[in-house]
Amino acid sequence: MTWSGWVVGGAILAFVMLAGLWMSVPVYRPPDEASHVAYGRELSHGRLPRIDTVISGRGDLRLTQELSSRDARHRTIWTANHPPLYYALVAVPLRVGSDTGHPVRGVLAARLVSVGLSALGLIVLAYVVLQLAPGRPQLAVAATGLIALLPSFISISARVYNDSLAFLTATMALAAAVGFVVRGPSAARLAAVAAAAGLAALTRASGLLVAGVAGVAVLVGVWRAGGGSAPRRLARAVVWTGAVGAAVAAAATTTPTTTRAMAAEATTISRRSNPSGFASSCHD
Repeated sequence: MTWSGWVVGGAILAFVMLAGLWMSVPVYRPPDEASHVAYGRELSHGRLPRIDTVISGRGDLRLTQELSSRDARHRTIWTANHPPLYYALVAVPLRVGSDTGHPVRGVLAARLVSVGLSALGLIVLAYVVLQLAPGRPQLAVAATGLIALLPSFISISARVYNDSLAFLTATMALAAAVGFVVRGPSAARLAAVAAAAGLAALTRASGLLVAGVAGVAVLVGVWRAGGGSAPRRLARAVVWTGAVGAAVAAAATTTPTTTRAMAAEATTISRRSNPSGFASSCHD
């Protein structure tokens, strides 16, 4: 292993250790953690929650105590506006913890899953930078170290929040997109871009933005590869880009939650682009 690999590995190890310290924060103390946990538990029983689904504290004394100090508006699974991929992952430790009578341990195990996902994302980040600047490994070291030791990144990664998987899937999509442009089009690289973009869309509605970037990268990569007249190159680029769009569309129709989340994201973007309309809707 090169010196840069050792330094990147050290930065990721430091991240894991610091995240372990952040895990000492009492469960449900982070504002949204109870809602994220409740989403995962609902999914572990085969139920997709809605934003007005009431959080159940059954079998979890600490959660029951936390909910007792909240008003009705903050006792619901308001995080149900997110797609379900992250919650499908943490549903397993949460269900095991509940079924064995140790719900808090289940939450701590789910926090470990989040830390692991962020650590994988850091590895992918280093790979992305190495693809962009293969002769300058110090850039990969700097980028990975900067993110790994960022206090806000560490604290968010040590909670049952979907941000860790969002970071991983977004970075995977960027890695696949960069590989497609740098190394040239191929069926395997296109499949990698489409799969990563679909996973990003299944994690958070903001993954649509990442999928859009990936689609543009495919368009540029196919166009740069040449081969034939301009109209033929453009047609081929559009077809290949459509494969990425098809993967994202398939992810969007996988669950009602994903569709609702994407609709909510579209509404948010629309309101931001029309401040007067947003203001009027706030008063309605």
